[in-house]
Amino acid sequence: MNVNKIVYRFKEYGVFSLIKNIAENSYNKLLKPEKDIINNLLVKKNYAAVVKKCEELLKKRPGDIELTKSMAFAKYYLNEREEATELMKEAFESFSKVAVEELIKKLPFENYDTVYVYNGGKMNWGSLIHTPKDASGSGCLFSKIIAETPKINREEFFYENIYGKLLKISGTPEYLGSKHFPEYGILVLTTALIEGDSSPDLYLDRVLEINSEIEAIPYDKCRKILKTGTYYTAKYQVMYLHKHSVIKEIIGDIERVIGSQEIADLTDIFVKNKLYKKVIPQKHYAFCHNDFHKNNIFACSSSGNCYVFDWGNYSYAAKGWDMAYYFGNFEFTFEEIYERYIKGKDDTVEQIFYVLMQIYVWTQRLHGRSWTEKAEEYFIPALEFIKKKSEECIYA
Repeated sequence: MNVNKIVYRFKEYGVFSLIKNIAENSYNKLLKPEKDIINNLLVKKNYAAVVKKCEELLKKRPGDIELTKSMAFAKYYLNEREEATELMKEAFESFSKVAVEELIKKLPFENYDTVYVYNGGKMNWGSLIHTPKDASGSGCLFSKIIAETPKINREEFFYENIYGKLLKISGTPEYLGSKHFPEYGILVLTTALIEGDSSPDLYLDRVLEINSEIEAIPYDKCRKILKTGTYYTAKYQVMYLHKHSVIKEIIGDIERVIGSQEIADLTDIFVKNKLYKKVIPQKHYAFCHNDFHKNNIFACSSSGNCYVFDWGNYSYAAKGWDMAYYFGNFEFTFEEIYERYIKGKDDTVEQIFYVLMQIYVWTQRLHGRSWTEKAEEYFIPALEFIKKKSEECIYA
């Protein structure tokens, strides 16, 4: 931890926070090799190995909150949902120093039966499902338990300042408010409960409509929103595709997976021919959800409408970033993506850089597998598309 960071923490948050931060940094450095092992296993989706490693480490450090959380996450994706919920509840109560049952009593839902559940995810402390005691009452509610941060909570800010004002879409659950508990270091954010499933193809047209509505907030407005302290850079590369250094970085990441010989054309097209200079932020960037995957998009079983959840990662990015993430998550082939999405775009630059982002997502989602497994239906036609379309831009 450098001197500038120490001074900043002291000025911003006071002595207690400074001491706490130094202690956490020291502890994390000691655990870093072990945490790196767990994180690498999580990236590879080797959840059984994560559980085994966490169990081994918890024998040495019983009650370690981060290890317990990692094990809960892994067990959730091993379909051991009840155990996952119990583990996350244990981690939450250790962190907050309050029993879930006591927390429930402090919420304004006395006319509801409330249960604690864990629905996956690394960034929250679980959820509460509220069911009306009176069958004739209003619908079920969903509360997310979120760790407080010194800055504005992004998801709360989204619902209170962006949704319904700057962003008008029907595909977001009704927001019912949030309650802060500084004594526990948490806030509880409540929306209407949407019950449904993820069906990638059946509801794709509706997902595309929602994506268009999300991208309706232009770049300049995004920049103003992000000056509020709610800035997030999960994948900063897609925010700076007009920068030479970032394009080199993206192609370098792709090269490490595919190999330099196979992507030699990309280097020539984007770097040597400076295609990145064709990207105009005011034209090619827009608002984005920034975590557009299947666990955050549900189709309501009663209405058939699609809803997008977890708005805490919003940012701006090159248009199409959310859909690149979505198609990559559901493993659509390039031909499917072209027919359903790419060919509907009339901006060649947008098409080319969208396909570059799609290739990038595919490489990130291989999780140790060889790219040749997906060469014929994914990488090769995408690379050929970029090569062909780039000629229209370079020689235009």
